[in-house]
Amino acid sequence: MVYILRREFWWAVIPAGVMFTLALVAWVAQYNGFASGATFFLGLAATFAVLGLMPIGRNEKWPWIPAGICAVFGTLLMLGSGAFLQTAAGLIWPVILVLGGGFLIARTFIKKD
Repeated sequence: MVYILRREFWWAVIPAGVMFTLALVAWVAQYNGFASGATFFLGLAATFAVLGLMPIGRNEKWPWIPAGICAVFGTLLMLGSGAFLQTAAGLIWPVILVLGGGFLIARTFIKKD
C-alpha cells in the first residue's frame, strides 16, 4: 500500500512480503507433512525477486543475492522433507538425478574438436 502511494518507498515491499510469507507459513502449517521452513524461505526468495524486478529508478542487482540464497535454502528444505518425497515430484526427482548423472558421464566420452 505504501509503495502504491509513494514509489520512492520501494523498501516497503520487503516488510509486506515478509508479512505475506508469514501468513502463508501459518496457513501451510495447518496441513501435515509440508515443510513450513521451505515455505518461509521460498516466500522470502519471492519477495526479494519481486524487489529485483521492480522498476525502482536505478539498476539494482543486490536483491538477487538474498533471493538466490533463500531459494537455495528453501529448495534444500523442501527436498529434505518427507512430504516432498511422497508427491509426484518426489518420484520424478530420482529420475532427473540419474539422467543428469548420465549426461555428465556421457559428456566426458564425447570427443571435443
